[in-house]
Amino acid sequence: MSRYVRFWLAGTAVGMMALGFLAVVNRGVAADEENKERAAVLKLADMIANGKTDAARKEAATIAKGLDLEDVMHNFKLRKDKGIGFGEKGPSNTADGIEAKLINLGKKPLSANDMKAQADAIAEMANRTAAIAQIASNNPSSKVKGAKALQDWKKWTQEMEKASLDLGKAAKAKDSKGVKDAAMRANASCSDCHALYKD
Repeated sequence: MSRYVRFWLAGTAVGMMALGFLAVVNRGVAADEENKERAAVLKLADMIANGKTDAARKEAATIAKGLDLEDVMHNFKLRKDKGIGFGEKGPSNTADGIEAKLINLGKKPLSANDMKAQADAIAEMANRTAAIAQIASNNPSSKVKGAKALQDWKKWTQEMEKASLDLGKAAKAKDSKGVKDAAMRANASCSDCHALYKD
């Protein structure tokens, strides 16, 4: 093998390694950004779970502007779509996203057995949904233009937070009808907002 060919092969190998390293770095940066949004949601949700809802609102007002709203909202998706998920991960839990679960909960009350089995997971989901609403309230979509639009945005995000908090209370009380009603209200606030601002 000639010296030129060996030099060319070595240069190509180095180039491929550099490209691979950059790809890993870029994936790492994207993951860090996603983790930042999720970490904020989980932190606020933990505060809400511990009875510190007002403190969570203040924290959300402080951190919201540094977060990407789209990445925050992505937590509603199914786990397979990199959402935060609902309940335990497993093959039998196919509708394991927050959005999917809220829709299902709003259709009909859970049976007494299902309510008992899912109460803790629903309460956890409700806290996370309230946290997302708190962030969104302080970080409007770029499509929100003007005072009226901002007023509507605030109203919908605050309705979403209230419905989520009520959902958590109903779950803890194992109140199937209360869970259904709160889930419907949370979905309605989301739908009103999505009608104008969802991409």
